[in-house]
Amino acid sequence: MLASAQESRKSYDSEVSLAVGLYDPLVQNQGSDLLFTLSYGHFSYNGLGYIAGIQYIPSVVNVNDVLGFPIAFAFRTSGRNAAERFESAADNAARSARMYGGDNQEILKSALLGLFNQAQLSLGITPGYIIGDSSSAGWSRTGQMARKEFWTERKSPLYLSLDAGIAWNLSIWRFDLRIQPGIHYWLTDSLVTHSAVVDEISGPLSEKTSPARWFFSFSGGLSFRF
Repeated sequence: MLASAQESRKSYDSEVSLAVGLYDPLVQNQGSDLLFTLSYGHFSYNGLGYIAGIQYIPSVVNVNDVLGFPIAFAFRTSGRNAAERFESAADNAARSARMYGGDNQEILKSALLGLFNQAQLSLGITPGYIIGDSSSAGWSRTGQMARKEFWTERKSPLYLSLDAGIAWNLSIWRFDLRIQPGIHYWLTDSLVTHSAVVDEISGPLSEKTSPARWFFSFSGGLSFRF
């Protein structure tokens, strides 16, 4: 009886999380890349804690195989019980119905957001290693006798980024379904993008060079508390 009561009061302040998402370079003409993250976090009674892990990105601005080791301070808000979550979902659905009329998709989206019971803020850094080499040059035609060339130079295999993110958790027993957007600023000039307009007769007409700095990520995953 006593053991059962103690089990029900446990807060399970440690967690292991696995997430998959997109890592989007905020650079013109560059597409999103996949992002895989495995992490461990621990939180104290006041919600403060830390998160550490490993992440893998198959390609960043056309340079392959990037390993990162994120470390972050974090804050977890207090959670809501099931009754509070269902009440919030019902309120969101009613508000959405008033705003959007019979748009069932908007009503369902608002109701689902009300079921998330806890937010988690994080701020940290990611040191990492870029395994791949500089990308080969690609090109696209811009005129009858002109083309645009573009490539990414790996200036250094080491990189360091500053990261900030927020996560929303939907708890089911000791599991959390999680969605997590984040913003990342590379402090190092490890990857430099090049683009040039080339006339096929006279040669280069213009060239633009800039380090890849800003990235946006959006991940979804599952965590287990223990």
